[in-house]
Amino acid sequence: MNRSRGISNVALVAVLLALALIVALALYVTSSDDEANDAAPPVQTADLPQMALVDDARVARAATDEPGSWLTYGQTFEEQRFSQLSQINRETVAGLKLAWVKHFDIRHRLQ
Repeated sequence: MNRSRGISNVALVAVLLALALIVALALYVTSSDDEANDAAPPVQTADLPQMALVDDARVARAATDEPGSWLTYGQTFEEQRFSQLSQINRETVAGLKLAWVKHFDIRHRLQ
């Protein structure tokens, strides 16, 4: 084999992959900017009901003030993921059913 002439196949594939990645990234950034421009204007917090206002102090007090509210992913800042509620137990768990579903009209995955 004579490799002295031109670019090797490996280098050519690497260059083509790099170009494809750059094009894909440019298209993604462009589509993200379009979606951001189409977004609704931000809502003022004064317009929201009180239950939607979640700050650090409310999360810190939630375990005692609102034991049924999961204001963070793990319920508390300690991420316990333990519910003090007793309505769902070994006898009642079989009766649980889907309560609601939210479909998101977006093209990329949610984080």
